[in-house]
Order: sequence, then structure tokens, then C-alpha cells
Amino acid sequence: MLELNTADSLDLQQLKGIGPGYARRIIAWREKLGGFYDKRQLLEVYGMDTLRFGWISSHVTADPQYIKRMNINVVALKELIRHPYFPFPLSKRIILHRHQKGPFRIVDELKEAGGLSDSLFRRMVPYLDL
Repeated sequence: MLELNTADSLDLQQLKGIGPGYARRIIAWREKLGGFYDKRQLLEVYGMDTLRFGWISSHVTADPQYIKRMNINVVALKELIRHPYFPFPLSKRIILHRHQKGPFRIVDELKEAGGLSDSLFRRMVPYLDL
């Protein structure tokens, strides 16, 4: 079993259908995200399809303890928009909401900033701290 957040390029290449190019893309996506909380996030890697994912999914795990989290109450706009799950318009609304209403007490208050779908909210929550 291979843990996605700690695997290096050579480890990833041991998986069926993963060559040097895919290994680099997986690691690059992992770095942009700040780690994988779910192995299904591999489907977000450029070029990953369900067939290739099917070959490797039973051989990988994603341990959320390795995720780099951001404190939503102090994170700067520049840092927030570097994360793929925080598009600029939403990030700007989050920062503005924080300035107008004060710190977030619970993560669900992010929904008050507006423009946040339930699916995007579920994807971004593992990367947030208060």
C-alpha cells in the first residue's frame, strides 16, 4: 500500500500505468493542494482517467494527517488564491467577510460569504483551520 502524501516519484512509478510524467503531475498536484485527503483527488490530476485510477486505487491511501492546513482567520489573500480550491472571486469574498464580520467561529460560516457550492465547500474544508 502506498501513501500518496509521502510517496516520492519512484514510489509512484511502481504503480501500474504511472510513469515519470504522471508521477511528476501527481506530486505537483499534491503540492498545490497541500496534500491529499482522499485518493479520489487523483482524478483531478491532469490526464488521470477512471481506468488508470481503477488500476491504482486499491494500492494507494491518502492520510489526511499530512495535509497542510490554512487558518482561515489569518490567511492572506495571496496565499488563499494559490490553492486550487479557492478561486479568486471566492477568496476575495472570504477575506472581505472576515474584515466586515470578524473572525470565523465555525467553518460553516464560510457559506455566508456567498458564491460557494456545497461540493466546493466539502472539498475545501479539510484544508482549513480556525
